[in-house]
Amino acid sequence: MAAFNQNMKIYIPLMNTYWANEDRIKEVFHKRQIGTVKKVKIVKKISTKKETGYIHSAFVHLEWYQNDHSEKMQRIMNAPGIVSESKLMIDDKWYFLLLNRNRG
Repeated sequence: MAAFNQNMKIYIPLMNTYWANEDRIKEVFHKRQIGTVKKVKIVKKISTKKETGYIHSAFVHLEWYQNDHSEKMQRIMNAPGIVSESKLMIDDKWYFLLLNRNRG
């Protein structure tokens, strides 16, 4: 098992306009005991589907909380394979897909 990586950055490949907000992202990571967000870069793209308008992605730099939940997320994102993603519930029915930004 890889050591806990305090410098791991996260990539969220897709989110809607409501969640593409730095304060909301910070709140979710803190509430879910993942870490304190230090920096967020939100990328806005025009969707190829006219009815959806825009899609967003985000790059998140954070100070990780070292606990069972965050350690499990890192294990999942570092698992061998083409793409290893973790899910972070943001409300009752929505979640962020999280990818390790440091991974090649």
